[in-house]
Amino acid sequence: MKKSKQFKALTSVILGTSIMFGGTVSPVLAANNGAVNDNVTIRAWDGQDDLIQKDKIIYEKGDIVIYNCKLYKCKRFHYAQPGWNPCDAPMFWKPMNTIPNWSVDDKLTQENKAPYEKGDLVIYDSKLYKCKRFHYAQSGWNPCDAPMFWKLVK
Repeated sequence: MKKSKQFKALTSVILGTSIMFGGTVSPVLAANNGAVNDNVTIRAWDGQDDLIQKDKIIYEKGDIVIYNCKLYKCKRFHYAQPGWNPCDAPMFWKPMNTIPNWSVDDKLTQENKAPYEKGDLVIYDSKLYKCKRFHYAQSGWNPCDAPMFWKLVK
């Protein structure tokens, strides 16, 4: 029996302002990087300096996170700490891949627009969504406005 790994997504926070970004992670890319099935957790990175150690988020070896639109894999067990984000703590995080930005270009023909297939994962408005069925990128079909195509992953 395969052990499921959680796909943890971190959104960056700079000076108290959340950065909005979008992009896709195909099921193949996610599977190749150790993220499997629907067990997806999304969290805003927080050093949690106001909590005692036992109450902080735990990252285990092999956990995959998204931070500043890039995938990182945890190298070793540690608790969340201020300054230990994936960019600033290479002793804990190994960079993996960059997530492309989600965008729509209405000047393109349907055949040239980005296709989304059932199972594709998308970061939109700092939340993780899973594609329900095949479609091409269209204006107004973003995950917030098109629930017929997207399911919020909790």
